[in-house]
Amino acid sequence: MIVITTTASVEVVSRETIKPLCPTPNHLRNYILSSIDQNSPPIYIPVLLFYLNNTSINTNEKLVMLKKSLGECLSEYYPLAGTFKDDYSVVECNDEGAEFIEARVNFDISQVIGTSNVKLLNQLLPFESTGNWGKLKGKTDERKVLVAAQANLFRCGGLAIGVCISHKIADGTSVVAFLNSWASKSLNNYHGYNANIVPPPIFDSARNFPPREMPRYSHDIGITNKTIVTKRFIFDSSSILSLKKQASTAIIDSSDENIKFPTRVQAVSSLIWSRVLALYRSKPKYAKICVAVHAVNIRPRMEPPVPNHTFGNYWTVAIAPAVIKTEQNAGEMSSDITILVEKMNKSIRNVNAGYVKNMNVVAPVSDSPKKHSFSKTRHTRDSNFEESEQHRSRLNDNSVETTAKAFSKGDLEVCNFTSWCRFPVYEVDFGWGKPEWVCSPIKSFKNLVILMGTKDGDGIEASVNLLEEDMPLFENDPQILAFANYCP
Repeated sequence: MIVITTTASVEVVSRETIKPLCPTPNHLRNYILSSIDQNSPPIYIPVLLFYLNNTSINTNEKLVMLKKSLGECLSEYYPLAGTFKDDYSVVECNDEGAEFIEARVNFDISQVIGTSNVKLLNQLLPFESTGNWGKLKGKTDERKVLVAAQANLFRCGGLAIGVCISHKIADGTSVVAFLNSWASKSLNNYHGYNANIVPPPIFDSARNFPPREMPRYSHDIGITNKTIVTKRFIFDSSSILSLKKQASTAIIDSSDENIKFPTRVQAVSSLIWSRVLALYRSKPKYAKICVAVHAVNIRPRMEPPVPNHTFGNYWTVAIAPAVIKTEQNAGEMSSDITILVEKMNKSIRNVNAGYVKNMNVVAPVSDSPKKHSFSKTRHTRDSNFEESEQHRSRLNDNSVETTAKAFSKGDLEVCNFTSWCRFPVYEVDFGWGKPEWVCSPIKSFKNLVILMGTKDGDGIEASVNLLEEDMPLFENDPQILAFANYCP
């Protein structure tokens, strides 16, 4: 990758609002958020798709195609063209539209593909993922924009499409479904026939998870004013196979017959988690426990399952604890990947139909605001929640209050994982081919790991966010470099 010079710039040249092609009917004017929507963080999910200039379609034609098809797509995804009401429990589907920004980039697309430079990548987005609601670049509109897109035109003719969608209304699965729907309409318009048919969204989230009075959470755990550094590590198919074999040792020897072999995502996640544990253990002062928190798509785990084009937030988290240090045995090492992968495998497996059913059973709401990290809905426990982990009861993984206390005492660190590996992001074809690279640049979140499938579908790209002081030890860790290629 060529190094970007200090003179690199991204200049916004125009912005406009794209309205839905067809007005939203009166009976659909109020979109009710589900309980999971209510408790999702007030951030934007960012996606960047990079396209090489290898077709005869010129830049102006691409822009026309993008804007026309976006209007068509918003007619189907009508809540995204609306605005939040003041209490964030309802979207007023008023057809206000989506923001569309055109920007010119004074360098070649080859100079940015594959970069770990989140600051640069954020210039290609309509706004930062953790930015204030509705504050687009150069604009102070406070009406809480739900979706915005930025078409970045590189001097070489390449194109990067940056999209931000509110996490209060959609999860990663819904974001990718929206992108593929938008792209299919552009592709079909270009060909003049239905070259790619994508099923329309299903809006059932409030029926499946009815809204309710929710605990008042602060979503700032993991966000820090300290400098966060992002580095990208590539795990190819052969490395992942070797890693899975190593990680499977614990599964083969496990007395639990229900535990399945680890997936490639679990194997990679467990390796990263193990080295974060080792990193903390090397510090003079550190927390006693580090939990791995993995976002889980619950659509296929519901009874009955719902399809991935069911719109909204359909996710929860699987939580696996590991001991960094115990007073009884300060020298005990629990960062062995064979131990950690079993913990992670079991925690994800526990997110089953019974678990999801209990997400609708809510504990009493406290009047006092609590710090919120990884519990999305407070609910009672059934047998699907029970575990014999030594520290599981102490963590009480669905207790916001207990988690907040553990953080405040310095007893707990969190390593957050979110995987896009099964998402069809490399199928997003607007008519000029499939993307060369896709990423989701998020900054300011400590210990956040974003896993993306590689273009060939066999590897995994891990974008690791750590404190600046912690990254040198991690990026030079021999156990990481034994399986991954580091990309500056």
